[in-house]
Amino acid sequence: MSQQTVQPINEYILVKPMPAEEKTKGGIFIVGTAQEEPLIGEVIAIGKGKRKSNGDREAMWVSVGDKVHYTKNFVNKVMHKGIPHLLMDHRRVLLIIEN
Repeated sequence: MSQQTVQPINEYILVKPMPAEEKTKGGIFIVGTAQEEPLIGEVIAIGKGKRKSNGDREAMWVSVGDKVHYTKNFVNKVMHKGIPHLLMDHRRVLLIIEN
């Protein structure tokens, strides 16, 4: 089977969310329903930007490989290569995390 690639359209990005923490800093294990969704992930693919009325494309705020913090609302859960990912408008990104 061939390797599948994805290309979000327009202003959309595909984000691989980071897994929820399974243990607190103090060493206590957190069970499934008590785990808080981190809202941090890595940008896997980006669209070309929304087309403006003059034919140009709106600049994208993020790049593939960026580690980002995003809003919880208005995201679509999708499977990519058997792993849950999120498809969202690039404007749902609140900040880019730099190392």
